[in-house]
Amino acid sequence: MEYLETFLNDIDSLNFDNSVMILIVFAISYFISKRFEKPIYRIIILLFSYYLITATSKTHILLNEDIVVSVGLIIPHVKFVFSFIADIFTSIKNMTSNTYFFFVSIFYKILRLFNWIKDILLVIKGFFFRTKKEENYSNSSHNEKQEYSYNESEDFSNRNKEQSNNDYSKKEDDYSSKNSYNGYRDNDSKKREQRYKEDFRGSYKETKEETIYEEYENLEHIADELKRFYSQSAYIILGVSENDDFSHIKKSYRALVSIYHPDKNLDEIELYTEITQNINSAYDKLKKIKGK
Repeated sequence: MEYLETFLNDIDSLNFDNSVMILIVFAISYFISKRFEKPIYRIIILLFSYYLITATSKTHILLNEDIVVSVGLIIPHVKFVFSFIADIFTSIKNMTSNTYFFFVSIFYKILRLFNWIKDILLVIKGFFFRTKKEENYSNSSHNEKQEYSYNESEDFSNRNKEQSNNDYSKKEDDYSSKNSYNGYRDNDSKKREQRYKEDFRGSYKETKEETIYEEYENLEHIADELKRFYSQSAYIILGVSENDDFSHIKKSYRALVSIYHPDKNLDEIELYTEITQNINSAYDKLKKIKGK
């Protein structure tokens, strides 16, 4: 209120000469101050103007030359003052925002590190569990193949024995029928006949065993479970019997091809290519036999 009363009193005391003098002083200070547009000069002028205002006496305001000069110096830089304050506010805002986003980015980087470590642990855990599961599956599959190979080998041996006995019986019957008319009646003749039969039986069994041995003697480098694919019998190769219908033979053929195809056994591709060819040949042979 004191400054307002002083200002009103100065207005009442104005006359033409005072007004002209105030305008001249104000205009000179205004145009001089306007020429300094660099920020550093603006700040110096503003500080100097503030010093003039605070250092002068307050008995007059409008009629005080220091205050008039200070106002003339300040007015050209009013826009600069507001823009400077706005820039300071923006800088502070950006600094705080950048600090905020810096700590946020640090937080997410640490969180990403923990997620990366967790993913590595999950991969290691999955690898060991999967390896153990595959090992169990491989052992189970290997045992099944060995059991299947053993059963096939046993069936093959039984069929060969049965066939050998049948062949022997037929040949023995043929022999008996051919030699029954000779009429050996004395003991010497009967002894010779008995000895001949025994020699024949031994010779036949030896020949049959030799044939079976020769069939596999060149397959020592091949696993036992694969030797049946080199048999002369198409039924043994496909794992079927003569009484099975063609649909069963076809299913067995497809199952064997899917298991022993070379594309699934790249480590021994030549061996499995030969096995696949033997399977195809056996299947073609049985197709002709079954009239398909």
